[in-house]
Amino acid sequence: MTDAEKIRRLPWGVAGDAATTVFGYLSLFGSPFVLMLGLLGLPKTQIGLLLAMLPFFGVTALVTAPWTARWGVKRSFLTFWAGRYLFVLLLLLLPGVVSRWGAPGAFYLVAAMMAGFALCRSVGETAAYAWSQETIPSTVRAKYIALDTIVASIVGAVSILAAGYVLSGRPGLSPFLWLIVVGVAFGLAGTWCLGHLPGGAPVRGHPETTSSAGLLVALRDRNFMSYLAALGAFNLTTGAGTFVPLYLEQQIGLTQNLIVWLQIAGVVGTVLTSYFWGWAADRYGGKPVVLSALPLAMLTPLVWFALPRHSPWSVPVAAALYAAGAAIWMGWVIGTNRLLFVKLVPQERKTQYMAVFYAWAGVMGGLAPLGAGWALDFFKDLNGSLGRFTVDQYTPLWAFNIVMALVAILWFTRVRASGELGVREFTGMFLHGNPLQAAEALIRHSFAVAEDRRVSTTEMMGRVRSPLYVEELIQTLHDPSFSVRHEAILALAHMAPDERITAALVEVLQGRQPDLAVAAAWALARLGDPGALGPLRQALDGSFPMVSAASARALGKLNDAEAAPLLLARMRALPPELRTPYAAALGNLRTREATSDLLEYLRQPGDCSEELALSVARMVGGERHFIQLWRALRTEIGPGAAQAARNWKTKLKRRFAGDEDLAREVDECARDFLGDRLGEGVEHLRALLKRLLSERLPEPLPLVMHACEERLAEFGAERKEWLLLSLHVIGVALTYTQEEAEDPLAKE
Repeated sequence: MTDAEKIRRLPWGVAGDAATTVFGYLSLFGSPFVLMLGLLGLPKTQIGLLLAMLPFFGVTALVTAPWTARWGVKRSFLTFWAGRYLFVLLLLLLPGVVSRWGAPGAFYLVAAMMAGFALCRSVGETAAYAWSQETIPSTVRAKYIALDTIVASIVGAVSILAAGYVLSGRPGLSPFLWLIVVGVAFGLAGTWCLGHLPGGAPVRGHPETTSSAGLLVALRDRNFMSYLAALGAFNLTTGAGTFVPLYLEQQIGLTQNLIVWLQIAGVVGTVLTSYFWGWAADRYGGKPVVLSALPLAMLTPLVWFALPRHSPWSVPVAAALYAAGAAIWMGWVIGTNRLLFVKLVPQERKTQYMAVFYAWAGVMGGLAPLGAGWALDFFKDLNGSLGRFTVDQYTPLWAFNIVMALVAILWFTRVRASGELGVREFTGMFLHGNPLQAAEALIRHSFAVAEDRRVSTTEMMGRVRSPLYVEELIQTLHDPSFSVRHEAILALAHMAPDERITAALVEVLQGRQPDLAVAAAWALARLGDPGALGPLRQALDGSFPMVSAASARALGKLNDAEAAPLLLARMRALPPELRTPYAAALGNLRTREATSDLLEYLRQPGDCSEELALSVARMVGGERHFIQLWRALRTEIGPGAAQAARNWKTKLKRRFAGDEDLAREVDECARDFLGDRLGEGVEHLRALLKRLLSERLPEPLPLVMHACEERLAEFGAERKEWLLLSLHVIGVALTYTQEEAEDPLAKE
């Protein structure tokens, strides 16, 4: 089946998992089951042993995996998954067993039930892991897990509310048994839904994929074994979580129904973060997601230790811990799952790899509750204080969890995941821009349908400038609407330099839409990525003159000195009306060989004369001074020119001390401009230019000054760009000392 066909079947998987979640919360995997075992009077060591049987039976995967592959992983899963519910119904015998044999009899009945259930569950899950690699496309795996988890969590929340209501004020075993019956009914319905998923056919004629000897291949894979080491270390931390309901009841002082309802906070944490973790894992990889979640896992045991006891704050703090723990757990689950299925397990050996994985996870998962139960009984007499905090039998478990989370981090850093983003780069993305606004922009983008909404959300992305949605902006470059594509180019131009952005904009630059290609050239210049120089040079020879012109401007902005000869040659070959972009680029590059060409081009009147004057000004330096002059002359020429002349007095004293004639010339020039006698003021400027030309000045300053003097004689004050340029070059000339004029390098 194609990926599209598989994706169409995935809602059946969501429905099946949601129904199975109801079974889990109401029976063996929720707080009610642990509370029921406590009600039976079982020691914590026995409770830990019973709970450990579920994962311990995972070792059977080493034997059953080849068989499930030959019989068909789908058939194996459905048969044993449905069969496990028959064992759960044995719990309905508990009231009679307890009345006749007491707690020991109850323990043996629950143990028999757990053994049968765990065996069926182990075979079913062994098949399910291999089956899911076939049914869920890798491109949507993490997002599917996230969506599946969100739906299952919402359904689970309803189950928790119902369970808390059933247990509220109802003593004895009867309420627990009713929950188990309802849970089994939902579990069977979920199995029926999962049967609609495709794939899972028997494997025939490929002994290397079904033989037990093939397990050695997985065991020799060092990368896979590093993953399993990290997995085992973190799985050991789940033991303390198993006994949290009893901790809340016996140490914190909460009632049973409150403890059950607290799981809703965990559902909230799951729902709020699952899609983010899934999106991040599919986008950036499983390893950075896991290594972002694990450090947080080191903090939660500290808060459990410091949880207020018999206090009004006990419930809200415990709820926050449930929510935080669920969020961290989802980051771990989604990240490790994607890493396992997409990066570590080869498709041709999925049966052996999954068998080793499941067996190891079972062993470590079994040791967690077993060890936790033993530790709680061993430290049952521990009682003391650490400052204001209480030390009890649970304190060693919290300390152990911190250590194991650290060990998991150390092992996980050794796992190689080619093509995935580094942890620093991943976490660094949330430090650029505003992450909350970035999330808002992503949500709006995903729901935007109308063109104006797509344009506005794209513009918002450019404004927030978060690297989290670079892929969305790149995809928007292919939007059917021109306006949206153009806005995407502008938004990408505001992002930090990125190889993906540069490659996407180069593709637009080389496309057949010249209006968008012009915007792409501008965006490449704004990004400042040197990787765009080659494509921009090639675009100079393109078939669209407007794209070539935009590329020339971009090369100038990127300070591509190697392109200067090509730009100069192309400018000389073009008609005057097409030279401005090349002239601007040469001005940016300060290509002094082009000065005479620019001066001749500036002599001809045109709409871009002030831009050309700026290019010439860049040749002699002092662009900031030129812009100040331009602003001053923009409103009133006379006062602006007069102020510029007055500003020369200090420079005159430094450069020409004692030259009274030159100082008088400057004063008269300022008075004439201030009195709006522009003609007389221009004549004084010409005189100043001639006087300064007699001094020794570095090239190309004399060339520009000579041209300014000639153009002032030709045009007077009619051509403001020449007046502006004349004021500028006089100011620049006066900044040179005698030594700098003789050695231009001293000035630069």
